[in-house]
Amino acid sequence: MPDLFDRARSEPMTLEEYSADFRRRRRDPNGAGEAWKLERRQFFSDPDDPPWVAFSRGRWHESLRLMEGTRSTYREYYEETRAQGVTHYRVRVVEEPVQPYVQWEFHYLMIPAGAGERIRVLRSDRVEEHERDGPLPEIIATGTGAVYEVLYSPDGRPTGARRTTDAESGRRCAELVKALYAAGEDLETYFEREIEHLDPPRLEAR
Repeated sequence: MPDLFDRARSEPMTLEEYSADFRRRRRDPNGAGEAWKLERRQFFSDPDDPPWVAFSRGRWHESLRLMEGTRSTYREYYEETRAQGVTHYRVRVVEEPVQPYVQWEFHYLMIPAGAGERIRVLRSDRVEEHERDGPLPEIIATGTGAVYEVLYSPDGRPTGARRTTDAESGRRCAELVKALYAAGEDLETYFEREIEHLDPPRLEAR
């Protein structure tokens, strides 16, 4: 597929610049009222997140307990964004059999889903036609004229982003994520069928 981003019209951003720009645009009263996220990687790392740290050390039940402690934060966040007229959508691409990280992440995703984020799941074989030149990027389309490709280190840590405000690039990105969302399955039904019954994955404690 052609590049989603016109690199000549995109700009690199540090993680701090990206975070600040995204927050500013999310609060833009002239925004389109929608934010679309495509999540393709099968592993992320977040050493600043206590549930992730517990998971990475093999402490599954502790991690789930710590997740529960985030519910009020997610509820407040989505109440705030709804008041601003913003609805969040996410497509989570999944390679099967599900990897330990993704199994864990689905438990986490049920929390924002319960708070108002609209999340659907799509198997990786459903995106093959878009990946002839490599995996799809991690995309966030804000609805305010900016689209970000979030960048990660090899071990899954966010390092920054590329931002484009080019109208054609933005249209391509938003239309792709919306089409994948339309083809996906609701998170809750996928979780109940494929994830909820699984035993905790075996990870080497560190």
